Amino acid sequence: MKRIALFFALLTLISCATIKRPQSKFPKIHERILSGSYEEIWVAALQVLDAHRYQYPKADKDAGIVETSFIKGSSKKAFHYAGGQKFPKDLQWKLKLWILALPAPITHPQVRVKIEKETYVSAGPPEGWQRTQTDLLEEKSLIYRIGRMRDLNRLRDRAVTP
Repeated sequence: MKRIALFFALLTLISCATIKRPQSKFPKIHERILSGSYEEIWVAALQVLDAHRYQYPKADKDAGIVETSFIKGSSKKAFHYAGGQKFPKDLQWKLKLWILALPAPITHPQVRVKIEKETYVSAGPPEGWQRTQTDLLEEKSLIYRIGRMRDLNRLRDRAVTP
């Protein structure tokens, strides 16, 4: 009797351990901690957005939030078919950036940068827009470019100041 109870106890423990947790439908926000002052990272982020011709009607430096307006394009993955031909579906996306200064020594300041990309694909006129999953490539490249822009700004400042 004890063996049967022990067997079922072990069976439930093993079965609970192998259950996969449900994954979020959309990936998490991509984030990275960059070294530098808040001012350096803020300026670098806006320079990168300007270089990519993003328009950001909402840029609150005190709150550390930048939100771009929607950019329209066509999808490379979603298509609709008409008359035997394949046409890409309409796509629109916008970015949200959060820039947060972390508590660190004055000699080595650090800033957390988070980027979320909201991507929507047009399912057609009756259905409207449906949110889709992002591949995180643009988010990763933008954070990388913000770090590089910070480095270039530092080099420029060193070259200019005697």
